[in-house]
Amino acid sequence: MIRSEITVEIFCDKDTLFKLLEDRGFKYVAKLQIDDYYYTHVPIGRDIDFRELVTNSFLVRCLKCADFKSKEKSIGYTRLIYKKKEFDQRDKVISEYKISTDVADTRFANEIFQQMGLTQWVSKNANGYGFRRDNQYILVQEVENLGLYIEVEQFDDQSGDKDEILDGLVDFINELEIPCGNDFHENIAYKLFLKKSKHKSFGFNPDVL
Repeated sequence: MIRSEITVEIFCDKDTLFKLLEDRGFKYVAKLQIDDYYYTHVPIGRDIDFRELVTNSFLVRCLKCADFKSKEKSIGYTRLIYKKKEFDQRDKVISEYKISTDVADTRFANEIFQQMGLTQWVSKNANGYGFRRDNQYILVQEVENLGLYIEVEQFDDQSGDKDEILDGLVDFINELEIPCGNDFHENIAYKLFLKKSKHKSFGFNPDVL
């Protein structure tokens, strides 16, 4: 399924954010643990751009979700995922088509790709917190070594073209009056990569693990 989504950085602490969401009618409904391992076959240097890197990358995701009301929605899985992103002329992601398949074991999947010579260019470890208000769902991600982010996928009742859907999601966040950044297309994995890259010495064949 092709979906549009936004991701934005939050500029308050977790307790304050939870209180703001609850005051606006959202209920805390699920807790998640998300561990992502990103791989690519392209050579990596400090100047590699976002579009080239994410277009040529896939990830291994280990996810555990505890839903507070439904045992059926409390799930755990390890998946191999490729996100085919669509960009506009300014290299802004306007939608993505996610292809995924289950794998049995995170450790063995990572070992296979490393033995193949692929580069694991970043890993992302996050605690997730799901909030719901009617048909509106927000995922708060507390990302290790980075900070707090909110991710919102397009709602089922949204209509219009991709730009109109994205504009509607941005308006939705702004109407909540939560202290956040101005970039609603943050890529958390790439930000982690850039942060780690500042502490690496890049040569002909860089190691960014």
